[in-house]
Amino acid sequence: MKNLMTYVFVLAAGFAFAQSNDSDVNLIGSDNDVSVLQTGAFNSSNVESIADGNIVGVGQTGTLNGSAVGAYLGSDDNEVTITQNLAGNGSVVLLNLNSDGNEVTVDQFGGANGSGVEITMNSNDNVVDVTQIGLGNGSTVGVARHSDDNLVTVDQTGIGSFANSVARRGSDINWLQTLQSGDLNISSIRLTRSDNNWASQFQIGNSNVSYMEVRRSDNNTIWADVVGGNFNFSLTAFTGSDNNGSYLAQSGIGNASYVSLTDSDMNYVGMDQVGTGNELDLELYNSDLNSVVSEQGLSFAPSSATYSFIGMYGSDSNSVYSSAWDAISTIQATVLLNSDNNAVDNWSDSFNTINLVGLANSNNNLVRSLQYFDSGSSAATGLLNSDNNVVIHSSFFTFGSSSLTILANSDSNVVSKLQGLDLGSTSNTVLAGSDGNEVTVTQSGASEYSGILIANSDDNVVEVAQFGADNASGVVIAGASDENDVYVEQTGIENDSRVWVLGDSDMNKVTVLQSGDYNQSYIAPLANSDMNNIKHNQTGDDNLAVSVVAPGSDRNRVRVRQAGEFSAAVTLQAGDRNRAKIVQKRQSDTSFAIVAQVGDKNRGRIQQNGPVNFSAIAQAGVENDAATLQDGALNLSVSRQAGEGNVAYSLQQGTLNAGFIAQLGEDNVAQAQQFGAGNLSVVAQAGMENFTQVSQMGTGNSSIVTIAGMGNSVSVMQIGM
Repeated sequence: MKNLMTYVFVLAAGFAFAQSNDSDVNLIGSDNDVSVLQTGAFNSSNVESIADGNIVGVGQTGTLNGSAVGAYLGSDDNEVTITQNLAGNGSVVLLNLNSDGNEVTVDQFGGANGSGVEITMNSNDNVVDVTQIGLGNGSTVGVARHSDDNLVTVDQTGIGSFANSVARRGSDINWLQTLQSGDLNISSIRLTRSDNNWASQFQIGNSNVSYMEVRRSDNNTIWADVVGGNFNFSLTAFTGSDNNGSYLAQSGIGNASYVSLTDSDMNYVGMDQVGTGNELDLELYNSDLNSVVSEQGLSFAPSSATYSFIGMYGSDSNSVYSSAWDAISTIQATVLLNSDNNAVDNWSDSFNTINLVGLANSNNNLVRSLQYFDSGSSAATGLLNSDNNVVIHSSFFTFGSSSLTILANSDSNVVSKLQGLDLGSTSNTVLAGSDGNEVTVTQSGASEYSGILIANSDDNVVEVAQFGADNASGVVIAGASDENDVYVEQTGIENDSRVWVLGDSDMNKVTVLQSGDYNQSYIAPLANSDMNNIKHNQTGDDNLAVSVVAPGSDRNRVRVRQAGEFSAAVTLQAGDRNRAKIVQKRQSDTSFAIVAQVGDKNRGRIQQNGPVNFSAIAQAGVENDAATLQDGALNLSVSRQAGEGNVAYSLQQGTLNAGFIAQLGEDNVAQAQQFGAGNLSVVAQAGMENFTQVSQMGTGNSSIVTIAGMGNSVSVMQIGM
């Protein structure tokens, strides 16, 4: 039995007789039942309670009516229902000063209605439900001053509505929820100095705006969903807030979602978009240990023409995952500035996707770009003044994909590129003023290209591995780049490898390994490049290896090894103390080798195994050394030297071989040895104090020695078998 029953009924039969009415109800006792009914326009209702357990119902039908309900001074467990029909009505509900456990329902039907709910001053465990149906409605909800465990739901259906919910000043464990269905709606939720709250916004329609702000608030959960709408905009901002969880989802066309974190740590941000022409933007400022997941498209719901951007500025130890599923013409961009120890993963599949990553003054980061089943896709990563980073580009089952990595003034980084089962893919890497980096490029497919530029960079290790046919690799070492180690491996047919060493680049090591037929390898240390070590290793038939050392390049070493038929090796060197060695063996038939050296104290070596081979060594200078070794039949060896103190040595084993040595100058030595039958040795010397020694063992051999000059010495020994 209720202590007191109060019933107020105000009713007007028509607009003319029910306008500008006022109703005031003050409840100072408990368990009362209040009902206020008003029809017409410009009516007002005011209910105030400082007691418990009251039931208040306000019904207004008409336009421009107003309703106010207030519970104060520990008014608990009250039930308030406000219903307003037609347009231009307003409702205000205030729960104040330790008013707990109240239930408030506001229903507004029509257009241009307004609802305001304020829960403040230690008012807890209240439930507020606001429903608005019509055009241009507005709702505001405030939870403030240590008011906890409140549940607020705002449900709007129509066009051009506005909803704003705020939890502030130490109001914790509240649930703020906004539901909007229609177009051109705006929803806003703000949390300030409030923890452990749940705030969510759900919008269905087009051209809606969702704004969520979290300031100095921790352990909150933020959720924003836009379902089945186009051209919607969502903005979420965290400032000085930690351990929060944020989830944003949009589906449709032309949607945009922006999230920013400032001085906020250990937060989780999840962003999902499905559709066409959508945009995701996430920026972290001085925010650490955050986890970000950005996804565009799903395996069963593809996306196209989308764009995502992730920026980290002075933010460390964050984890970022960005994906584009079944995406067409998608762009993924990530920028790190003064940010360390972050992990960034970008994943995409389908067509024409672009992945961009930039690091400036950022160290110890992990950046991975993964592309699968793509066509015409590209990934690019740039590092400026960034050290000890790991950059990985991977693509599989792609066609025409490209990868670009640029390191500028960045040291001790690891760059790994893998293009597997691709066709027509390219990889380019640039090291500028960057030292101690490791670059690895692996390509398996056909018609692929790898290009690497090392400029003014030292102590780098570069490895290129290509498997397939018609692949090409190019490496340029320039601008005083020293002590770099380059290794190129190609397996397949018709592959091409080219390495240039330019501009005072010294002590570099270049190795090219090719397995297959019709491969080509070109290495050219040019212009003032010293003490470089060059190796060609080719296995297969019809291969070509060429090395060129231009003037002013000293103490360079070139070694060529070829195994197969119809192979060719050419080494040209200009400078002093250079070394060239060509080895053609293991059935290297019908091959030829040429060494040409200009300078002093150079050494040339050619070794051939098999029939019908040709070798030639030409040297100009002083104290040069030329040696040729041939094992087989029908081989031809030619050595020509001009200068002083040179040594030429020729050894041939087999039948029907021919060796020619020609020397011009003084104090030269020519030695020719032949083992077998039907061989021919020809030695010609012009000058003084030269020495010739010919040794032939076998039958049917011939020796011709021509001497022009004075003080020369000749020794010919022929032993028949």
